[in-house]
Amino acid sequence: MASSLTTRFDKMFLIGIWVESVLYGMNFIIFLAAMYVLILKRKAMVPKFLVVLSILLFTLSTAHVALVMRQLLEAFIFAEPGTASVYFAEQHNRLPNTKLVLYSLNVCAQDLVLIWRLWVVWDRKWWIAAPFLLLEIIHTSAGFIAEARGSIPGISVFDKTLRDWALVNWTMDLFINITCTGLIAFRLWLVGRRVRAVAVYGGGNKYTGVILTMIESGALFCVATIILVGLYLASNVATFAAVDSVTQLATITPLLIIVRVGLDLMHGKNIHDTVRTPNITELGKPIYTTGNPTTLGGKTRVALTMDQAFECFEASLAVHALDKSEDSHSDVRKSSESIV
Repeated sequence: MASSLTTRFDKMFLIGIWVESVLYGMNFIIFLAAMYVLILKRKAMVPKFLVVLSILLFTLSTAHVALVMRQLLEAFIFAEPGTASVYFAEQHNRLPNTKLVLYSLNVCAQDLVLIWRLWVVWDRKWWIAAPFLLLEIIHTSAGFIAEARGSIPGISVFDKTLRDWALVNWTMDLFINITCTGLIAFRLWLVGRRVRAVAVYGGGNKYTGVILTMIESGALFCVATIILVGLYLASNVATFAAVDSVTQLATITPLLIIVRVGLDLMHGKNIHDTVRTPNITELGKPIYTTGNPTTLGGKTRVALTMDQAFECFEASLAVHALDKSEDSHSDVRKSSESIV
């Protein structure tokens, strides 16, 4: 029985390391593309917070891969021949524990990017971001507690107390990702309806592509986390190999949104392809609509202007609007940059 267990650890970790290596290669390319979008392609002010967190995410994922390489050396080069499976079966060593800490930090950084986007999209209202920041503290703390208990020699990786804290960690993470993504998507849908009041479209809501991109990227990480939880609840040793891959996905998910939106790799057309540019008198005016009205001079008004809609959208998702003088939307971009 012990032989079967260690053999499964050996095989699972080799497969997991191979998958993580492939994901890290994708991660490297996506990170470079994200830096291009955030720093080189944007003509407006660079979103420093998003750049710093993106670099942090990639740094953590790189450190995780470096530790995996060290594990391979210790298991197959430095250790006695034929003992690699025994090495991977021991989860109380320094390297596995450090990898789990990096996993928690990476997921935390990914959540902070999502919460920041939520905060910006909702007009920087702290009342909507504060609860999620509190949940993130609880989520990350639960992960560290589980990892601390798992590092104690003699404690099974499937120990009941450890499992309870791990489930709290994963449950909170799923809640944060699903809820924040849903609120961001709802806000973009709402803004899209308001923008239609002063823009001539050839179709429906022009934020649909961005909304779908947000949902798809969020679903990618959530599905991976659900699979990870399922493996752990089944006491499957593949759990610890799967953590390596999920660590890379925690970096890929937010960076992929930046790249897809910034390079217009979305469903449908970019909003800037089909929006009629309002004249100079329209840009500074509120959008008049029938939804959520506030009466002013016999008309109904919402608090969001055309320029604020674009500024809110672009700042949160790092979209690069064309700044060429001949582009029909340069007035919109310049107006949005001037509003503070």
